[in-house]
Amino acid sequence: MFFDHMVIFEKGDLKKRLEKLHTNGVPASLGGRHEDWGTENILLYFGLSYIEWLGIEDSQKAERSDNPLVRKLCAAPKGPGHFAIRTTSMNDLRDAFMQEGIHTIHLPGKRRRADGKLLQWELLFVEEEHAFWPFFIQWKESDESRLQDLILNGWTEGEGASPAKIEEIEIAVDDVIQTAERWHRLLSLPLNECNETYAILKLEGGNIRLMKAAPDELEGPIQLKLTTGKVMK
Repeated sequence: MFFDHMVIFEKGDLKKRLEKLHTNGVPASLGGRHEDWGTENILLYFGLSYIEWLGIEDSQKAERSDNPLVRKLCAAPKGPGHFAIRTTSMNDLRDAFMQEGIHTIHLPGKRRRADGKLLQWELLFVEEEHAFWPFFIQWKESDESRLQDLILNGWTEGEGASPAKIEEIEIAVDDVIQTAERWHRLLSLPLNECNETYAILKLEGGNIRLMKAAPDELEGPIQLKLTTGKVMK
């Protein structure tokens, strides 16, 4: 498994957000439209891992969407909203949750890039009461093909692309030890450190740091740290 991307919910005009990012020296680009979901995005790549600023383009489509991430976008405030782990074994992952009695939602996804290229993938969302889980993505193209395309089109590891890498994503959870042990067992993620305050799960493309949530803090992403020391949230 690999760290795929962090989703930051954007409530305003995406073009204005992009201008602000550029003003702050962040080389992000408009990604494209999710026509079926009524959303659009800005992307900033670090190899195959990336940050996605997700906004609503068509509120009626978004509110009718069967995508749990889009429904969350409609209801949640601006800021870090979710994160995805990339897998090449979506069916096995779904079966593993099923064996634990945990319900999942399996959906297809697609986005048309500004250059006309259609990108396709599958998503898996975990629905378990009183538990936060990442969502999972499996791309239709291989990692090698996707990386070659991103480099060729200047999205990553090329002129204008960010030289930084993702170090880790911080996630607030109510019970650090329980969450870490379950993610370690079900997702086969190496567990390096674990105590009541924090835990570190190793993941290629960006580690996961689970942090004890404050009493009034919702479970979910807090921020993402880059190898340069810069924090994105």
